[in-house]
Amino acid sequence: MSTSLDVAHTLEIDIFDLPTKAVSFAPTKATIIREIKDIQIKAHANEITVLGLDPRLDPDSVRVEGYGPATITNIQTEIVPRKQQFKDVYPEDDDDDDQSDSDLEALDDNDGPGRVAIDKAKEEVRIAEWALAASKNEQATSVKLLEFLDQYGQSLQAQEVEVSKMNEFLDVYRVQRVSESHRHQKSTADIPAQQEELEKARRKLVRAENAFEKAKKAVTREIREKQEKKARERQQKRQEKQRVLEQRRKFWTSNVSQVVIHLDGLSTSTPGSSRRSSIVSANEKGAGHSSSTSLDGDTVSLLLTYVVPAAKWDPRYELSINTPTSSAKLVYRAEFENQTTETWKNAKVTFSNSQTSFSGLDEKIPHLDPWHIKLAKANQFDTGNKIWANGLRSQSEYPAKSSFTKNTSAAPPSIFSKSEELRRAAPISSTSQALFGSAAPPARASGFGSVRRDAPFTESAPAPAPLPPPPPPAAHVSPFGATQSLFSRAQNEGLFGQRSERQDNTPAELSRENEEDSDDNDDALTLNPELNALGHQDSQHQSYGLTTTYELSGQRTINPSSVKRRNVITELEIKSLTLSHVLVPKLRHAAFLKARITNTTSVSLIRGKAGMTVDGTFLGSTTLPNCEPDNFVDLSLGVDPSIQVTYAKPTVRRASSGFFNKDESAIFTRTCWIKNTKKVTASITVFDQVPVSEDEHLRVNILEPKGLDRENDSVKLDAILDGGKKGKGQVHLGKNGQVKWTIDLRPGKDVKLVLEYESRIPSGQKIIGLD
Repeated sequence: MSTSLDVAHTLEIDIFDLPTKAVSFAPTKATIIREIKDIQIKAHANEITVLGLDPRLDPDSVRVEGYGPATITNIQTEIVPRKQQFKDVYPEDDDDDDQSDSDLEALDDNDGPGRVAIDKAKEEVRIAEWALAASKNEQATSVKLLEFLDQYGQSLQAQEVEVSKMNEFLDVYRVQRVSESHRHQKSTADIPAQQEELEKARRKLVRAENAFEKAKKAVTREIREKQEKKARERQQKRQEKQRVLEQRRKFWTSNVSQVVIHLDGLSTSTPGSSRRSSIVSANEKGAGHSSSTSLDGDTVSLLLTYVVPAAKWDPRYELSINTPTSSAKLVYRAEFENQTTETWKNAKVTFSNSQTSFSGLDEKIPHLDPWHIKLAKANQFDTGNKIWANGLRSQSEYPAKSSFTKNTSAAPPSIFSKSEELRRAAPISSTSQALFGSAAPPARASGFGSVRRDAPFTESAPAPAPLPPPPPPAAHVSPFGATQSLFSRAQNEGLFGQRSERQDNTPAELSRENEEDSDDNDDALTLNPELNALGHQDSQHQSYGLTTTYELSGQRTINPSSVKRRNVITELEIKSLTLSHVLVPKLRHAAFLKARITNTTSVSLIRGKAGMTVDGTFLGSTTLPNCEPDNFVDLSLGVDPSIQVTYAKPTVRRASSGFFNKDESAIFTRTCWIKNTKKVTASITVFDQVPVSEDEHLRVNILEPKGLDRENDSVKLDAILDGGKKGKGQVHLGKNGQVKWTIDLRPGKDVKLVLEYESRIPSGQKIIGLD
C-alpha cells in the first residue's frame, strides 16, 4: 500500500529572471555559478528542478553544493522541450505612436503676430471704406436735397401761393442751396483722397496676408520636418527593436537543459497529509522558491555550477611603441562572447587561461640552413664555370625571391612612408636565375617570437604539457598550440637602389587574407590617445600554477550576442625596449627592424592578437606570444628603408693551379653594401653563409673576412669601419658555415661587407648542391 511518504515535494525554478553569482570565461568555454537561495523544502524527499539552462550544457560538469537541513541524494541532467513560447517571453510591441497633428493644430489663424498685422490692416481698410462711403453719401444727399427743393419750387403755382409764402420759400431755398452746395463741394473734394487711403489700406492688407501665408508655410515646413524627423526616429526605434528581437530569436532554442536535484530533508517527520507537491516559477515570488500555498518546512540554499560551450574569451593587446624613449605602453584587453541561450545577470566576471607555449606569425626573418655540397664526376658538357655553378648559389636562394614577393604582397603597411622609400629607390640588376637542382623546401622558422633567453636564431622549444587547472572558481582550460616565430609580413619596398618586386595577389589569396584579418579591424584603436583620455579600471589578477585569472570589478549582465565585447584588464608600461636591424641579404635585400620587448611588469602575457602603433603611426596587427615577467619577445616592425641594402650578384673566378697539382680551385665572392641614413646609431646583424662540404676531396676555405678558419672564430671589423670612425663590430663563424656580422653603424655611414671563399675539387669533378 502506498503512503504519503512516497510522494516527493517538487519545485520548479526557471533561471530566466534568476541572477548569476559568477561567470568564469576560459578560452573555449565558460563556467557558470548560480546561487539559489531560500528554497523551501519538506522533510524526507524533495525534488527541485532547475529549468532554462543551455541545451549544450556539459552534463559531466554539473556540480551542486549547498547549505541547510538537507542531503543531496541524486542529480539528473537532461534536455527537455522549452515550456515558454518566444512571443510570450519577448512580445512584439504594437506601434501605436501614430503621427499627431498637434503641431498643425497649434497653428491657429487667430493667434500670432502675423494675424495681428492682418487684423490691423483690415481695420484700416474698414475705416477708409467708411470714410469714403460717408463722403459719397454727403455728395449724393446734397444733390438729392437740391433736386427736391427744385421740384418743390416748380410745383408752386403763383395764383395759388401768397406772396409772403413765396418769399419765405425763396429764403429757405437760398439758405439750403448755399449749404448743400458747400457740402457737395467738400464731399467731392474728400472722395479722391479717401479713395487713395482705401487703396493704401488694401495694399497693406495684401502685404500682411502674404507675410502671414509665408510665415505659415515656413512654420508648416518646420513642423513637417519635425514630423519627418520623428518618423525617422520611430522607424529607427522599430528597426532597433526588431534587431534586438532577431538577436534574441537567434539564441532561442526549442529545447533546454534541466537539472533535477533530489534532496532528503532532515527536519522532523511531518504528517503525510501535509506533504504535497508545489510548482513555482522563478518570476512569481522573489527568486521563485516558494509556492502560493504556505509550506511547513525548512529552507536551503544551493550553488549550481556547470560548464557551457559557445562562450569564450581571447586576449587582445594594443601595443604603442615610442622609439625615441625606447619605451612602450601595452593595453591588455579581454575579448569575450556569450553565444549561449542564457542571460547572465549581475554576475562577477573572471577570465582564466592556461600558461602554455603558443605559436603564430605570418612572416619570418629568413633563416640560413646549412649549405652542403659534394663532388660528382663532370661530363663533357660541364666546361668552364659550369663545374663551379652549384658552389655559387645554394638551392634555398632560388625560391627565396618569389616566395618573399608573394608573402609580402598583402603585408601590413610599414611604419615608414612609402614616398620616403621611393625617393631613395633606384634600379639595380636582379640576381641570376637557378641553374641546377630543384627548389628547396622553405627555410625553417627562426626562434623570433618565442619567449626565451638565448640567441635569436635558435629553434623554438616545444610547448610544455599543461598542468591541471586550479580548483573552482577557475575553469578548466585547454592548452594552446606550439610556438611560432613572431615576425609578421613586411612590405617589399625598394631599398637603396633596389626595385620593388611586389606581385599582385590572386582573388583567392586576397579572400583568404581578408578572412584571416577580419577580426583585426578594431585593432586600429591602438593609435595614441589624447592627453586627457579616459582611464580604465584595472582588474585583479592572480596566478595558480599554470593558470592566471583576471577578475573584473563590479557586476555585469551579459546577454547572448554574436557581437564580441572587449574589456580592459590592465594598462602596462613597458620600460625596456631595444631596437635592432636584421639582414639576410642573400635571401632578401632588406633590413628588418626588430624590437626586443622585455616584460618588466608582474603580469604574464598570454598569446593573442596585438595592434601595433609605432611613434603614433598604426602599423597593423601581429600575434604576441606568451611572455612571462622578466622575459622578452622579439617583434618585427617591417622593413626599414632608412637602412639601405645593396647585394651584388655573386661572382666566381677560377684560381690558378700548379703544373703538377691535380686539383682545380675557384674563388667565390659575395658583396653587400649597407648604409645608415638614420640620425642615430643603428644596431645591425647580417647573416650569410658558405657551403659545407660533405666530401673529403671538396675543401672550402674562407678567404675574407680573414681569421675565420674554425667554427666559433671571431674577428673585429676595425679595418672596414675605418678604425671605429664608422662604428664598431665583429664577424663570427658559427655552425654549418653561418657567418654573422654584428655592427653598430653610426649615422650617415656605410660599410662594405665581403664574403670570399675558395673551393678546391679534384680535376674532372664538379660541385653538386644538396640544398
